[in-house]
Amino acid sequence: MSAFRDACKARGQNAYIGAELENMLSKFDGINITQSECRLCDTSSGTNTAKLFIWDALEVIKSVQDIIGPVLGINTKEELDIFLEKYKHDLETKESVYRLDSVAVKKL
Repeated sequence: MSAFRDACKARGQNAYIGAELENMLSKFDGINITQSECRLCDTSSGTNTAKLFIWDALEVIKSVQDIIGPVLGINTKEELDIFLEKYKHDLETKESVYRLDSVAVKKL
């Protein structure tokens, strides 16, 4: 996960923005927070949701390969394919929890 955080930082993105949304939005007048949720998904559970998260995780790695590849020791397409295969296996077989935060607001 530190590679993911490094990739976000390199792109000028906040890896923890989801957890901060409710607090950020609560400071604005003219909106009402109608819902705030935090959901967890264990990718090793085998559920359809877990399978979608695994697919998404693999796509994220592909999309930031140029940034995190060197950090992970991935320098070629072949190394990326091997890494993705092992990573997918780990996500499917070892407890790996994804956290998602969402906030719904209504404009007043």
